[in-house]
Amino acid sequence: MATCTATVPDLNTSGDNLYGPRICWQAFIDWAWDAFDFDKDDWDQGFGYFSVCDNRLPLSRTMSGIYCLTYSSPNFPRESYDSNILEWGCRFARNAIDELDARCGGGGAIARTQWGPFVNDWTQLYIPYWYGQGVSLRAGSPAFQELHDVGIGYRGGLAC
Repeated sequence: MATCTATVPDLNTSGDNLYGPRICWQAFIDWAWDAFDFDKDDWDQGFGYFSVCDNRLPLSRTMSGIYCLTYSSPNFPRESYDSNILEWGCRFARNAIDELDARCGGGGAIARTQWGPFVNDWTQLYIPYWYGQGVSLRAGSPAFQELHDVGIGYRGGLAC
């Protein structure tokens, strides 16, 4: 991360030591990479593209959140919208996210989404997303961010 600096929190307290080994399953990595439309160019500048299992780096910490979001449902793989968010949160987020990117800045925001007609749709994650919250909060951030993407709450370039 050329200009990014962050202090890695306690990996036990954040949940990253629990989830880190779980995301190091190639089938999961491939699924999440495609489902959330990651692009190498957005994750290879020190964000962890070459070290996806290093739970101190942003990509691993993002994958841990996605893993938690995906497998927290007591009825997995049921993803019905007629139940609680634990069942449909991952389905909702992956269907709404057009592209999930890593960035340093953000002015203290956790994430920012741009969407709309005649623009490139994206969701960017920032340092407070990876290092300011534990795995369970990282699991909820993409779903929360995308609620705005479908018009619930703020519109346009939302920053959380």
